[in-house]
Amino acid sequence: MGGASFLVPVYNEAAILEDNCLVLLKSINELSIPFEIIIGDNGSADSTPAIGQELAEEHPEVQFFSLPQRGIVGRVFEKAARMSQYEKIVSLDVDLTIDLSFIPESLGLLEEYDMVIGSKKVGEELRSLIRRLGSDTYIWVTKNLLGLEYSDYSIGAKAYRKRAILPYLDKMDAKTGYVLALIYYLHQNNNRIIQIPVSCHDQRGSKFNLTREGFYRFFHLFRFRLRL
Repeated sequence: MGGASFLVPVYNEAAILEDNCLVLLKSINELSIPFEIIIGDNGSADSTPAIGQELAEEHPEVQFFSLPQRGIVGRVFEKAARMSQYEKIVSLDVDLTIDLSFIPESLGLLEEYDMVIGSKKVGEELRSLIRRLGSDTYIWVTKNLLGLEYSDYSIGAKAYRKRAILPYLDKMDAKTGYVLALIYYLHQNNNRIIQIPVSCHDQRGSKFNLTREGFYRFFHLFRFRLRL
């Protein structure tokens, strides 16, 4: 299966970062592969950076960095992807709301595919009604504007081959729209993409202002389409 880099963006996650990182370490260790976990902070105002640094000091598999500006999760992904030492890259949410079976399944699929999309829509989705309706609308508009048939453009539960995404890192959105851009460029250039069902149980409040994030995602989508 080879080694893998796991990218975990964080913002004000002091309450769960250490415990969930330990859960992730245990789960990946059971796969008996070489790996690294790269935790990237963007503008946390709590003790997240200190906890991330402590984890990196205590666990040789963990790396940590912090960018000062809030909300630039696309820049976090870009930096982490460039510094990753393995060809297989898996992006995960720190709250671990996606079933961790996605990890071995996606790593196996990266032997053949350039990107694996974990989709809540074709799997199991336990989230608030407003978040489900918002994502449904976004998926429908994306299909009609860009001709993409995929059903999940969120940050978590995505896996990539590093050499496939490197040419597009400079073209990515600095914020949450970077996943859409990567999917679009890989799709347009006939890279191999597969979408698989994942189970998502997410009942905690979002770290994003949902109204503001919704407006931004649609703004980015229309701007992206106009620039093509």
